[in-house]
Amino acid sequence: MLKMYWKPKRYFWWGRGDLNPGPRTPQARILDHARPRPLLTGLRSSFEGKIISTLLYLKKLGLAESTLRATSYRLSYMSRSVNLDDPEEVKGFIANKRCGASYKHDLVKAYQYYVKVNGLTWEKPRYKWERKLPVIPTTETVDKLVANASRKYAVIFRLLAETGIMPAELHNVTLRDIDSEKGLLYVQGLKGHASRVFKLKPRTSAMLRLYLTRNMREHPFPKAPQIGRKFRKYRDRLAEKLSDPAIKRVRLYDLRHYFSNKIIQKMIDP
Repeated sequence: MLKMYWKPKRYFWWGRGDLNPGPRTPQARILDHARPRPLLTGLRSSFEGKIISTLLYLKKLGLAESTLRATSYRLSYMSRSVNLDDPEEVKGFIANKRCGASYKHDLVKAYQYYVKVNGLTWEKPRYKWERKLPVIPTTETVDKLVANASRKYAVIFRLLAETGIMPAELHNVTLRDIDSEKGLLYVQGLKGHASRVFKLKPRTSAMLRLYLTRNMREHPFPKAPQIGRKFRKYRDRLAEKLSDPAIKRVRLYDLRHYFSNKIIQKMIDP
């Protein structure tokens, strides 16, 4: 079954694969990222096949689904304005785009994959990644975000803030990785992070036990994109409720910065 979520001037399609039970092939999952979406991707037919080939290549290299999704979006975005088979035209488009050097760096990285897979050559431009200071939410703000979320996502946001793990790492946690009696959470690291075990606070452990009674799946936590969408929904709702636009600056990844800041404070003031 295909579900369509409508927003003004944009359509989002997410393939569920319910019409064809069983594991899906890598090619089918790639098509979820690359197939045309009305008013969103606008893929040119001449580039669609080459973008799919690029994504399949990245899939074989073992790159994460988030990387495939981001690469698909950026290549699709550029294909609406330039000829992807003309590296000089692409280079000029990126150079003249009004955006930060960080986003230009991301566009170059995505196109570099396209160039390699499709036998093109170009002089790769270099844009320095701009590392900005993170927004570290206060404990009061984190508590408000948790309190204003649904029961399900209150647990998820609390776990992310208390452990500092990435949403993708939380999704990979299975029932076997949770010791609800001792309040232990075993997490397998991604992107070079070490695997670790966390001792949860009693309140968080109690919230998790209640959560598991309603989510007894092998992977009880949602995927990272879904967690991100829900976080932005509850965050924006809270900002409007409190008439506090500063809350909208808090990103889901800032819960990780919040955790790191707490660790640093403990080291400074033991």
